[in-house]
Amino acid sequence: MVAARIRTTTAGNLARRSSFGRPADEQLAKIEEELADDLRNSVTELLRANQRVLDEMSHDLDFILDNKLNNNFESITDRIENVADVNGYVGYLEVMCVAYLLGKQFKIYTQSGGNDCYKYKLYTPRSL
Repeated sequence: MVAARIRTTTAGNLARRSSFGRPADEQLAKIEEELADDLRNSVTELLRANQRVLDEMSHDLDFILDNKLNNNFESITDRIENVADVNGYVGYLEVMCVAYLLGKQFKIYTQSGGNDCYKYKLYTPRSL
Protein backbone atom coordinates (compact mmCIF):
# COMPACT_ATOMS: atom_id res chain seq x y z
CA MET A 1 0.00 0.00 0.00
CA VAL A 2 1.19 3.50 -0.81
CA ALA A 3 0.77 4.89 2.71
CA ALA A 4 2.91 2.13 4.19
CA ARG A 5 5.69 2.68 1.65
CA ILE A 6 5.70 6.43 2.26
CA ARG A 7 5.81 6.10 6.04
CA THR A 8 8.79 3.76 5.87
CA THR A 9 11.05 6.14 3.95
CA THR A 10 12.74 7.66 6.99
CA ALA A 11 16.00 7.85 5.02
CA GLY A 12 14.20 10.06 2.50
CA ASN A 13 12.99 12.36 5.26
CA LEU A 14 16.52 12.76 6.62
CA ALA A 15 18.30 13.02 3.26
CA ARG A 16 20.46 15.97 2.34
CA ARG A 17 18.56 17.96 -0.27
CA SER A 18 19.24 20.42 -3.05
CA SER A 19 17.83 23.93 -2.96
CA PHE A 20 14.92 22.56 -5.04
CA GLY A 21 14.09 19.92 -2.41
CA ARG A 22 15.40 16.89 -4.32
CA PRO A 23 17.56 14.38 -2.42
CA ALA A 24 21.24 14.72 -3.25
CA ASP A 25 21.48 10.92 -3.35
CA GLU A 26 20.33 9.64 -6.77
CA GLN A 27 18.99 6.37 -5.33
CA LEU A 28 16.77 8.23 -2.85
CA ALA A 29 15.64 10.57 -5.63
CA LYS A 30 14.59 7.54 -7.67
CA ILE A 31 12.71 6.05 -4.70
CA GLU A 32 10.86 9.33 -4.14
CA GLU A 33 9.93 9.48 -7.81
CA GLU A 34 8.57 5.91 -7.66
CA LEU A 35 6.59 6.76 -4.51
CA ALA A 36 5.14 9.84 -6.21
CA ASP A 37 4.15 7.73 -9.22
CA ASP A 38 2.57 5.12 -6.92
CA LEU A 39 0.64 7.83 -5.10
CA ARG A 40 -0.59 9.37 -8.36
CA ASN A 41 -1.71 5.92 -9.54
CA SER A 42 -3.53 5.30 -6.25
CA VAL A 43 -5.29 8.66 -6.52
CA THR A 44 -6.30 7.85 -10.09
CA GLU A 45 -7.66 4.44 -9.01
CA LEU A 46 -9.62 6.03 -6.14
CA LEU A 47 -11.13 8.62 -8.50
CA ARG A 48 -12.04 5.93 -11.05
CA ALA A 49 -13.64 3.79 -8.34
CA ASN A 50 -15.84 6.75 -7.37
CA GLN A 51 -16.34 8.20 -10.83
CA ARG A 52 -20.13 7.90 -10.89
CA VAL A 53 -20.55 9.68 -7.54
CA LEU A 54 -18.04 12.38 -8.50
CA ASP A 55 -19.87 12.95 -11.75
CA GLU A 56 -23.12 13.50 -9.86
CA MET A 57 -21.41 15.79 -7.33
CA SER A 58 -19.75 17.87 -10.04
CA HIS A 59 -23.10 19.49 -10.83
CA ASP A 60 -23.23 21.01 -7.34
CA LEU A 61 -19.55 21.34 -6.40
CA ASP A 62 -17.76 23.42 -9.02
CA PHE A 63 -14.25 22.67 -7.75
CA ILE A 64 -14.56 19.05 -8.88
CA LEU A 65 -14.13 20.13 -12.50
CA ASP A 66 -11.77 23.09 -11.89
CA ASN A 67 -8.39 23.08 -13.55
CA LYS A 68 -5.32 25.24 -13.05
CA LEU A 69 -6.33 27.71 -15.74
CA ASN A 70 -9.58 28.72 -14.03
CA ASN A 71 -11.42 26.82 -16.70
CA ASN A 72 -13.26 23.58 -16.25
CA PHE A 73 -12.70 20.05 -17.40
CA GLU A 74 -15.56 18.85 -19.58
CA SER A 75 -16.23 15.85 -17.34
CA ILE A 76 -14.88 13.90 -14.40
CA THR A 77 -13.52 11.41 -16.94
CA ASP A 78 -11.41 14.21 -18.47
CA ARG A 79 -10.11 15.15 -15.03
CA ILE A 80 -9.20 11.56 -14.16
CA GLU A 81 -7.36 11.09 -17.44
CA ASN A 82 -5.48 14.35 -16.81
CA VAL A 83 -4.49 13.21 -13.29
CA ALA A 84 -3.27 9.88 -14.66
CA ASP A 85 -0.73 11.77 -16.78
CA VAL A 86 2.56 12.41 -14.93
CA ASN A 87 2.45 16.05 -16.04
CA GLY A 88 -1.27 16.43 -15.35
CA TYR A 89 -2.83 19.02 -13.07
CA VAL A 90 -3.75 18.07 -9.53
CA GLY A 91 -5.96 20.24 -7.38
CA TYR A 92 -8.08 20.18 -4.25
CA LEU A 93 -9.90 16.99 -5.25
CA GLU A 94 -6.62 15.09 -5.59
CA VAL A 95 -5.28 16.58 -2.34
CA MET A 96 -8.38 15.22 -0.61
CA CYS A 97 -7.69 11.80 -2.14
CA VAL A 98 -4.10 11.85 -0.89
CA ALA A 99 -5.28 12.81 2.60
CA TYR A 100 -7.71 9.89 2.51
CA LEU A 101 -5.08 7.43 1.25
CA LEU A 102 -2.52 8.49 3.86
CA GLY A 103 -5.01 8.96 6.69
CA LYS A 104 -3.67 12.48 7.30
CA GLN A 105 -5.23 15.91 7.61
CA PHE A 106 -3.83 18.60 5.31
CA LYS A 107 -4.14 22.33 5.92
CA ILE A 108 -3.94 24.42 2.77
CA TYR A 109 -2.83 28.04 2.64
CA THR A 110 -2.88 30.34 -0.38
CA GLN A 111 -0.71 33.32 -1.10
CA SER A 112 -2.48 36.55 -0.31
CA GLY A 113 -1.22 40.02 -1.10
CA GLY A 114 2.58 40.15 -0.95
CA ASN A 115 4.98 37.26 -1.23
CA ASP A 116 5.21 36.77 2.55
CA CYS A 117 1.48 36.76 3.26
CA TYR A 118 -0.57 33.55 3.31
CA LYS A 119 -4.24 33.00 4.07
CA TYR A 120 -5.74 29.81 5.51
CA LYS A 121 -7.85 28.36 2.69
CA LEU A 122 -9.15 24.98 3.77
CA TYR A 123 -8.32 21.71 5.44
CA THR A 124 -9.12 18.14 4.65
CA PRO A 125 -11.26 16.21 7.14
CA ARG A 126 -9.44 14.21 9.81
CA SER A 127 -11.28 11.14 8.55
CA LEU A 128 -13.53 10.47 5.60
